[in-house]
Amino acid sequence: MSNDMDLRTSYKKFIQDLPQLLADKGPEQVYALYKAENYGSLRAGGFREEIERMASPAPHWCDQGFFRLAELYDGLQLNHDDDYFLALMNLNVSLRQSLLRHDQQFRDELLWHLFTVEGTPERSFTTVDKNTFRNTWQRELLEASAEGLIPREHLLDACLASLARDFAAYRAGWFSRMYAALKPTAAESAQRQDTLVNLLGSPVGTTVTLAVKQLSAVHRAGLLDGDRFVRGCAPALLTSKANALSILKLLASLRSTVGDAPVAEASVVGLNHAHPQVQVATAKLLHQAKATETLYQHVQNLNPVARQELEDAELLKRTEEGTAQQTALKAPVEAEQTAEDTDHNAPHPDYVRSGKSTGKVPNILESIRVSWDYRESEAKRPNGKPENVWWSPTVHLPAAEPHHTPDEKHLLTLHYAATSCGELAHLCPSSTVPVAVGLLERWVFLDEEDGHHYMHDMVQTLRNHPGQWNSITAQALAVLATSKHHIDRAGAAELLAENLGGRLSYEDATTGFSQAAPALMFTRWAHTFEDMAAIDPRVTLRFLGGLLPHCERTQHGIGKLLGVYAQKYVRAHGAKRSADDSPQLSPEMTAWLGGFKGSSQAAKHARLSSKPSPKYAFLGG
Repeated sequence: MSNDMDLRTSYKKFIQDLPQLLADKGPEQVYALYKAENYGSLRAGGFREEIERMASPAPHWCDQGFFRLAELYDGLQLNHDDDYFLALMNLNVSLRQSLLRHDQQFRDELLWHLFTVEGTPERSFTTVDKNTFRNTWQRELLEASAEGLIPREHLLDACLASLARDFAAYRAGWFSRMYAALKPTAAESAQRQDTLVNLLGSPVGTTVTLAVKQLSAVHRAGLLDGDRFVRGCAPALLTSKANALSILKLLASLRSTVGDAPVAEASVVGLNHAHPQVQVATAKLLHQAKATETLYQHVQNLNPVARQELEDAELLKRTEEGTAQQTALKAPVEAEQTAEDTDHNAPHPDYVRSGKSTGKVPNILESIRVSWDYRESEAKRPNGKPENVWWSPTVHLPAAEPHHTPDEKHLLTLHYAATSCGELAHLCPSSTVPVAVGLLERWVFLDEEDGHHYMHDMVQTLRNHPGQWNSITAQALAVLATSKHHIDRAGAAELLAENLGGRLSYEDATTGFSQAAPALMFTRWAHTFEDMAAIDPRVTLRFLGGLLPHCERTQHGIGKLLGVYAQKYVRAHGAKRSADDSPQLSPEMTAWLGGFKGSSQAAKHARLSSKPSPKYAFLGG
């Protein structure tokens, strides 16, 4: 080539002809031509730099993915890290098609690792296929499966395994669509029904919908494990109306095989659904399952529309008198049980009188402290670190003194973990601290299903509570923000967006979240703050700007958490600044960002936040 311009022109023609070249010559000869024409000289850096650019939002114009051919035919050794797989996910389409047919390691190993990588907003299966007109990943994998190049069973399993990961909804949707596109038979889904039942608890709506449809097909084929389904279906009753109604229909059909009691226990969750149609269907099923007493125990959860419909059908009036009698009979027993968990000398007030009458927070609540402790497993990793670490919060209450009032003594001796959200809310209308303490003490004992319902109730309790918020309240919100269930995290996001700078000061919020941070999952926090930013990006940006400097740079998931901040920061400031401008960050934030080194995703986000450029102004969640 006479000059760089000629080389660029030749390379562009080479890429245009690449599909035919690969079909005629195969990848090895094409790579030999690539080297012979010296096209590699057009890259800014070596193949490692190409990988990093292909994993980033803005790859170089000549980056196509020839690094994989260099591995195959030149013996190049590359680190197979997250960036490598993101780059592999974004290969030139023709090159990807060729590798699926000529690269055994790609089919047997590398491809399946891609199913464990969530990707980023700019680089994922979802984004690649969205921006590809014809030859999508989905289409190529379907064809490869049909041709026997990759095992169909493995593809089905990989899709479900990915859906069980904590991927964001936008990126998780690709795996649902991939599984559905394979058109699994009822028998194939029956073999995977344990996984499908587990997916009923997914925070992603499309994942739940897929699981409901597949399990319904399994049931129609007479292959459903009724006992397993009944034990695991409850979380889906709080998702979409269509999913909830389908679950209730399945439960109704299983009464004859699994019994009324298990069906009633599973279906009662539907009374907490927001749609009256689901509530009515749940109430009717409880009535059929001879569980009208259970219905009356949860009647306060009913929407007025649902309640009216049930009253018109006489499903509530029929046992109203009996329910009143049962309540009267149970009251002394419940009071006695409560007294056993508290100071026998202290009365059990409906409200803390000092809080209700004066609006002042009892002084003793200001003395409550929370510490986060951990326990390490004896088994160690090769680097000497423990295999597992278990964290738990410990609430430190001051000791009851003779000068304390009966109401104060009651607050100091109450078994918070065993107290319902409703009871906690009434303990002290002037402060949310008892509510927060209840969540913190109970958190480590919650299983997945009960935990979801408890946290759902906790969100509503905090939303409706009239009392003051402080750093302990913030710690409870931090726990809610790391829930496995999206609906709970979304609730935490709404509470933060609505109350930061008002009922909850930024200082208290930062203090509470930073105290809890070492024990919680930053990946889930990232999803929560993405939801929060959709409500109020300004508040989210300000809060994260104060919180992040208090977080460990090395903690797992910090890259995703910092990524949320970087995207929002660039969206807010990138278009308004030149590349040479210094962003107006706090000294603490500037120093913290400066501590990230290397080429990790977190380090890239840190650099992007430190020096935003107009070319990144399009980024955002």
